[in-house]
Amino acid sequence: MSPTFVGVRKKAVGTVFIFHASGLAEWVSKSGLRRWLALKAYGQADFALEVAVESIAPHDVFRSDAWEWCPCAAEVPFMERVAPERGRRLEALFVGSLQEGKGILEIVKTAAVLQERGYGDRIRLKVVGRWFSDEFRQETERLVKALGVGDTVLLAGELTGEAKWQAYREADIFFFPSHYRSEASPIVLMEALGAGLPVVTTNWRGIPTLMEGCESGWLLPTRSPERYADALIEIEGRRKRFSRLLREASRRLYEGRYQSGAFHRQDRAGAGSPLASPSRCIEGCSVFGARKRTCVAGLAGFQPIRGARRRGGLGGSGDIV
Repeated sequence: MSPTFVGVRKKAVGTVFIFHASGLAEWVSKSGLRRWLALKAYGQADFALEVAVESIAPHDVFRSDAWEWCPCAAEVPFMERVAPERGRRLEALFVGSLQEGKGILEIVKTAAVLQERGYGDRIRLKVVGRWFSDEFRQETERLVKALGVGDTVLLAGELTGEAKWQAYREADIFFFPSHYRSEASPIVLMEALGAGLPVVTTNWRGIPTLMEGCESGWLLPTRSPERYADALIEIEGRRKRFSRLLREASRRLYEGRYQSGAFHRQDRAGAGSPLASPSRCIEGCSVFGARKRTCVAGLAGFQPIRGARRRGGLGGSGDIV
C-alpha cells in the first residue's frame, strides 16, 4: 500500500476505482490482515466500476458507496463467411495469451479425446497467440507429441491485423477453455461473437455474465476435456442444419451488447437507465462537480452499460490517473 496513494485519496473530493481483473476481492477475503490492509487502500470508494460480475464482489468487500458492471467493447469488422471446401474439417479457433491458465493444455487434451472418439480427422483445433514463456511453449509441444495429436492441434503462433481476422473468418467455432484466475471480460469472446462464431467456453469468473443470453454458446466446467469434446462433436454434427442460425445468434448478441454503439442505446431489464458515456457515469456520483478533483484509480476506457447502483448487490487495481 503506497503512502502516496493513500495521501492522494485523502486530498481528493471523491474516489472511483476500476477493478480490471477478477479474483482480488476473493483473495483479500481469505485473510484478515489482507482485508484490513486492502480496506485502508481501497475502502469506501464513492464509485466502483467492475469489469466482471463476481460472487465475491469488490464493491461489497471494499464497501463502495455505488458500483457498476463495466465491460469492454470491441470493434469487429463485418465478416463474410469463407465458403468451406467440401470435406474440410471443422475448425475450432482459440485466440489469446498462450499460458496455462487460458486452457492451452486443456485444448491439447481435448484433441486427444477427439482422436480417441474417431473425430481427429473431422475437427481441428487451431491455437493463435503469443507464448507467455519459452518454458510453457516447450511444455505444450511435449504434451502434443506425447499424446500424438500433432495432426489435430495446430499451434499457429501470434497473428495480428488482417491475419487475425482471417483466422476468425476461416473458423467454425471459438474454443476458449479458460480457468485464468483473473479472467474478467475477455475481449476475444466479444471478437468471436462479432465474427459470428458459436462459442465453447467455461463457466468461470466473468465469462458467464459476458455470455448471458447467448443462444450459440456452451458454458462448461473448467479443466473438462471430455465435456469440451462433447460440445465440439455436437456442433460438428449440427453445422449443416444450424450453422447459419448459430452465426446469426452470435452476431446478434455482439451487436446488441458489445459493439461500441450498443453502450449508447442499451437498457437491460431491471438495470435502470443506461449511461451514455464513461464521463456521465462519473458525473452520476454526487461528489463530482465541474471543478472538483477526483481520485480515479485503474481507469482504462471501459464503458458502462448499466445504470449506477448503490451498494447491496453483486479485481485488480490500477494506478492513479
